[in-house]
Amino acid sequence: MSDSEARQFVLDKLMLVKAVPIAADRIAILCHSPPAFAEGHYLSQVLTVDVDGRWSDIGRFRWNGVDIALRGTTELLVLGRDGQIGSIIDGNVSESWLEEGRAMGPMRGIVSSGDATLAFGMNRHAYISEATTWRRFERGFDSTAPGAEVDFDTLLDDMGGLNAVARTSADSFVAVGMRGEIWRSPIARDAWAKEESSTNVGLSAVIIEEGGAEVAAGQAGIVLRNTGGAHWTEQPYTGPERLDFTAAVALPGGALLADGHSLRRLRNGTLELVAMGTPEVVPAGKLTAGFGLVVGCAPKELFFSRDGLAWTLLL
Repeated sequence: MSDSEARQFVLDKLMLVKAVPIAADRIAILCHSPPAFAEGHYLSQVLTVDVDGRWSDIGRFRWNGVDIALRGTTELLVLGRDGQIGSIIDGNVSESWLEEGRAMGPMRGIVSSGDATLAFGMNRHAYISEATTWRRFERGFDSTAPGAEVDFDTLLDDMGGLNAVARTSADSFVAVGMRGEIWRSPIARDAWAKEESSTNVGLSAVIIEEGGAEVAAGQAGIVLRNTGGAHWTEQPYTGPERLDFTAAVALPGGALLADGHSLRRLRNGTLELVAMGTPEVVPAGKLTAGFGLVVGCAPKELFFSRDGLAWTLLL
């Protein structure tokens, strides 16, 4: 199949879920197959494409993949909605579970940084892997004392889930999620503590700026910033204020924010539409960065940049 035929196959047959840089000139993409779903089953397909548009099919899983991450320099991990883990390394594809026999999630995401990989999802399910095995990383999420009477109204009000996690410079995880919840835990021990976020809207992204400040974004145009401790404050800015932000990455001097319909740059208190060099606005739902690349995607769009200013569309 030629490069142009492969590109057309992706456009015609697949829906992009997430794209991540795996080298300075290569991107891995997790896709869903709508034709397979129409036949009554899931098919998650992992492709790679280089910056010149050459495509490869490197792995498939017959379950609903929700996120993809690079662990180390060679292993791609695919997280399944129900707790499946797919591994692709040096052409070898394998499957396992975060924890067999436990009803999970649905799981939402997976991040890998340094020697720690964290998978997380709804109901505040979280698992950490520091080698090849997974263990629960959830202490602190349930504040009910053992043996205490359960207040079901309070329990329902407190139900939530994690949408995004980032590793901080202080060797801890910060997690954001439903109804404005923000949590923090040292990597060395699973002891999550809740932080005041000053909002009750869903948070979908959290990033660490170059200077160490933490930024969270989510529904209704909310952007929160934390410059130290647990003091999250709303970031004021000019520009569209009611966009539902779905993803973010840090750039020198600011941040890129995706809202599902477009890509925006937040810089010096101004939210600007990012021009892709096309007459129409290019949809953006997911964003990642690594190896000197910023990569974005939507179900039928894939693009990258080396500086956040000039962009190349691969789909």
